[in-house]
Amino acid sequence: MENELNALYRSIAETVNEMIPEPWEKFLFYAQVSETGGGTYFFYNSQNEPNHFKYSLEIPFEFDIDENEFDQYEMELFKLSEK
Repeated sequence: MENELNALYRSIAETVNEMIPEPWEKFLFYAQVSETGGGTYFFYNSQNEPNHFKYSLEIPFEFDIDENEFDQYEMELFKLSEK
């Protein structure tokens, strides 16, 4: 069981890492899953601003990134959270 959880945490961390378009230090992840849906988001701090945490859902508005690719990563986080 511990190995499965470690693999899941690693997959979540790798997905979050792909979503953050700048060097970062730490992230805090939240997921809510229910029978009718749910969602995920996270906060992270950048290496340039270690005392300021940024909200993941603002990333597409603050950086020039592909929103479709970002949305696919969000879906991947949700699928991982359902496990």
